[in-house]
Amino acid sequence: DYRPVPLTELLKIEDTLLNTRMEPVGTVRPAITIPRDTEHLTWLCLQTLLESHSVLLFCPIKSWVEKLAESLAQDFFTIGRPDPADRDPASTAVRARLRAELSGERLEDVLLQLTNSPAGLDSTLGKVLRVGIAFHHAGLTTEERDIVEAGFKSGTVRVLVATSTLSSGVNLPARRVILRCPLTYNGRLMDKLQYQQMVGRAGRKGI
Repeated sequence: DYRPVPLTELLKIEDTLLNTRMEPVGTVRPAITIPRDTEHLTWLCLQTLLESHSVLLFCPIKSWVEKLAESLAQDFFTIGRPDPADRDPASTAVRARLRAELSGERLEDVLLQLTNSPAGLDSTLGKVLRVGIAFHHAGLTTEERDIVEAGFKSGTVRVLVATSTLSSGVNLPARRVILRCPLTYNGRLMDKLQYQQMVGRAGRKGI
């Protein structure tokens, strides 16, 4: 039960946030309009990134992981792209902050490491990495996983979408952890230990 840093656990149902006693404690209100982000996953990741922190997002199966990473990357790309027609001050501020938070030079270094790895650069991983997003699952080689983990630890990769295998044995602290679904890969409800392993990536001492 010892936690040097308090861990705030919340459940999101539509726009409402509830605490562990199932009491409403707030709502999710994006500062900008993100057209395809009906579940606010992009905003929850972006919100943390704009505060100079990182996010771990867990999904139960590999195909979900890659699709979600691609969807987030598309939203980040759209938000960060200069748009002369968009004169909304909030959008302009978020765009400038997002571009300032992502280090193109360091991301290029991660891409180069993956390109030089035995498996070469996976096209999907290469695409999402350009906006500070990566994915992690058992389908990647050991070298690919090591490079992605190092990128996340260094703060170069800001959003890491992963299966539950990442939660055990790998110490990758994050400011926010999002569980996309309470089920495991075989469709069963995750148990308490699995849940604690995942959410325990947030609120780490010194991070």
